[in-house]
Amino acid sequence: EDQAEVNSTRDSIQSCADTANTNLLKVENWKTAMETNRHSHSECRVTEADLNSEKNQACLDYDTYRKSGPAVPPVCMQSHLTAAYISTSDDTLREEMETCLVNTHEWLLPLYQKYLVCQREKGEWTNQTDECKLKQSTFEASYCSYALKLEDACDEQTQCRENGISSRNETFAAVSVSAAARKADYVTGRKIKCFFKVFDAANVNKTDILAECKGLTVDTSAYDIIYPPIPPPTPCQR
Repeated sequence: EDQAEVNSTRDSIQSCADTANTNLLKVENWKTAMETNRHSHSECRVTEADLNSEKNQACLDYDTYRKSGPAVPPVCMQSHLTAAYISTSDDTLREEMETCLVNTHEWLLPLYQKYLVCQREKGEWTNQTDECKLKQSTFEASYCSYALKLEDACDEQTQCRENGISSRNETFAAVSVSAAARKADYVTGRKIKCFFKVFDAANVNKTDILAECKGLTVDTSAYDIIYPPIPPPTPCQR
């Protein structure tokens, strides 16, 4: 009964590690989800950085062309692209207006194309940034969930083991007293039984039997209690 009680304390502590192992396997699912979200967020940021570089270059091209490019607005724009020139019926004035229109188109079209590229790249970068913000929020939330689950699993095992080890120590102390008493009872019983032989022996043998009883060595190994060591915990990397 004492041996079974001692063994049960070992089994109780072992159950802490077994439960922790089961819980940590579940935590692995949270870790996998977190790592997937981390990777997705990381890839998103790489794309965002590439788009930012493309946006900066496109807008730099636009600004450079706009501010100091080889093409400048034709001087005739203000004087020859007025309502009067555009609606004129005079062939000479119409020809001057159309010449100015061609020159304006040659200047305006590249400027407008560079403007469109700059705006498009800005839009793509902005959309990517918004997407990355969402992925970052998802990653951070999944990391917190994983960390919380891991902390719970580790703390539960720690508390379980502390309770189990405390109970083990109390049980071992009580059983050791009980085991020592049992052995003392057994040794006493064996010696008393031996001493009773003195009463039944012939007078010539009493002294020798008494001496034998006094020096009797009683084997109490049958009543030894095996105290198992404390089972190790399941490794819990926080």
